[in-house]
Amino acid sequence: MRDLVRARAAAVETLRVHRQQVSAFMLKHGRVYPRKKGWTMRYLRWLQEQQFDHPAHQIALQEMVESVRISKERVERLDLVIEEFVPAWSLAPIIRTLQTLRGVDLIVAVTFATEVGDVSRFESPRQLMGYLGSASSERPWPWRASWQ
Repeated sequence: MRDLVRARAAAVETLRVHRQQVSAFMLKHGRVYPRKKGWTMRYLRWLQEQQFDHPAHQIALQEMVESVRISKERVERLDLVIEEFVPAWSLAPIIRTLQTLRGVDLIVAVTFATEVGDVSRFESPRQLMGYLGSASSERPWPWRASWQ
């Protein structure tokens, strides 16, 4: 399961990079999407409507948009596989419990479970937060004094 979660994380990163390439290409050519939210169906239609004088630019845009589509499908396939494997997984009860928390969907719960494992191995919530790197301290860090 951990391999699937990590493959999905890599696919999400690839999707982000491909989207960024399309955005940079459009910006480089002075094309700015007139609305605020990108990567919607409306945005994709807008991309398809863009016409460039040079055929090479048109082909480059089409190839980049196709890369985005393929990357998005890869993420969706991995989502489905993860969802399919969860019921038979030994940590399925933990996944269901985590999903009862507000804002925790299947992927977040599975990622947490694969990366952290059994939370009962931690003696306290503070120890878990320290493991995750998000424990705060009331005492200032020694290196912080040099910044002030």
